Amino acid sequence: MKNKVTRSTRDVLAHTADLVLLNGLIVTGAQGADTPPRAQAIAMRSGRVLAVGEDDDVRDAIGAATLVIDVGGRTIIPGLIDSHLHMIRAGLTWNQELHWEPVTQLRVALGMIMEAARRQKPGSWIRVVGGWHHGQFAERRPPTRAELDQAAPDHPVYVQFIYEWALLNSAAIRALNLTRETEDPPGGHFERDAQGEPTGLIRGLGAYAWVTERMTPATLEEQVASTRSLSLAFNRVGLTGVIDGGGYGTGPDSYGAIYELWRRGGLTTRVRLTLHASASGVELEEFQQLVRFANARFGDGRLQVLGGGEITVYAAHDREGLYPFELTPDALADLRRVTFLLAKHRWSLHQHAALNETITAVLDIWEEVNRAHPIAPLRWAVLHAEPIDERNIRRIKALGAGLLIQSRHRFRGNEMLQILGAERMRSVPPLRTMLDANIPVGAGTDAMRAAWFNPFPSLHWFVTGRSITGAEVRGPEHLLSREEALRLYTLGSAWFSYEEETRGSLEPGKLADLAVLSADYLTVPEEELPHIESLLTVVGGQPVYAVGPFAGLEDRADALLV
Repeated sequence: MKNKVTRSTRDVLAHTADLVLLNGLIVTGAQGADTPPRAQAIAMRSGRVLAVGEDDDVRDAIGAATLVIDVGGRTIIPGLIDSHLHMIRAGLTWNQELHWEPVTQLRVALGMIMEAARRQKPGSWIRVVGGWHHGQFAERRPPTRAELDQAAPDHPVYVQFIYEWALLNSAAIRALNLTRETEDPPGGHFERDAQGEPTGLIRGLGAYAWVTERMTPATLEEQVASTRSLSLAFNRVGLTGVIDGGGYGTGPDSYGAIYELWRRGGLTTRVRLTLHASASGVELEEFQQLVRFANARFGDGRLQVLGGGEITVYAAHDREGLYPFELTPDALADLRRVTFLLAKHRWSLHQHAALNETITAVLDIWEEVNRAHPIAPLRWAVLHAEPIDERNIRRIKALGAGLLIQSRHRFRGNEMLQILGAERMRSVPPLRTMLDANIPVGAGTDAMRAAWFNPFPSLHWFVTGRSITGAEVRGPEHLLSREEALRLYTLGSAWFSYEEETRGSLEPGKLADLAVLSADYLTVPEEELPHIESLLTVVGGQPVYAVGPFAGLEDRADALLV
């Protein structure tokens, strides 16, 4: 039986659509009875969904000026929303970096460095700043300093592996004047050989910052261009929205490029910002200024300040959750003061907590805060939370809060197996327990340095539980169906920015954000899930990315940004 359009949809079909997609397999994501879960065609007007139904029904909305596209039976999904990544920081230098994320052979990755050395002026930096894992390479190993020297003997090269280490080639050591007399920076370490000479291997956030601060900074125009490139890279894989988590190195000066791109009308992804203090020891003072001058939920449909996060207090940040961490009494006291401040001023909060012990301490504070300033209306979330236990899940439900879960252990699953053991890793994170508790859960990646932003490898991880090497690190009881995982990446994520009524599914009246896929997400073999891309991405009814049979549509479409 065909899915028919509803009466409410028929009412709006008196209007002419700006854009109509026909002959598709639409996964609407609708939760109610008014819109079918599957449809064939969709009409859009003024940036919103006008009608969803069968081809013959939606044709009623076609007028002389309507742009009509036959998608050739391809699958259409709601635009994907990554509920936690680091766009602002990565966007500042995106065009100046190499991106190893999709590369499957180390020799190809080294070839990219060789090509960059041929293309760039002598002495300029070549950078690979996270987002990759040596487990993705057929060689199953990272590069050596000798290989970096061979690939780019006359260019300084910096290759960072997640947050574990970074490697400098010989030209970089010379450019930095890094010698046996160079002292380790606070929070960082330069590895040395038996003679005390730097080996090129460095560790710690302080060491990474020490190096990157000595590179030639990008101009504002370069930052704006880079941020636009990153926004379009999101569109290429079906992302139409992200929540930026701030993070280390994202101080007040980091936001000029995103605001300038927004002012110019060039932002092709809906971005929601979480803000935090710029340095340790000044968190309360800076948040006191933020709540005075930055209104939560200020902005428009493209760019909006959401609230606070992910670093509320630096001393309370338990990093990746791979190693033991202790919250000191001073850190807890500072965390309590900042949390009370945000609740009093009715700010949303996305709190980093990667260990269950940290989550317990955070929830102790939240429950105290909640008695004075109810937080349920504020959409608060605990970030990461992979090893959370059932008791803390129940506490989050009682508070009316939610969980933001990323696929970052797709990269680190093998290491986590060694740390936690196979039995414990079966439920890291306990996704089924979370969903059964009926609490809000949003999906994401934690890109750019700790993971790759592509949602399809991430969805593969939610569905299969396999790490980047193919190892099964999570138990089947905590695997999700494809539709469950898709919902976390759409409606689930939209809840955390107060937008589940306007985004996250393809229903009349909602924002027309969608992706036409290169393969059917619901039926392709599991091993093909990571390779799906978008052929056509629409944001606010406007094609913003189009390739293959749809190439050029983003240039033909009218400017219908909402």
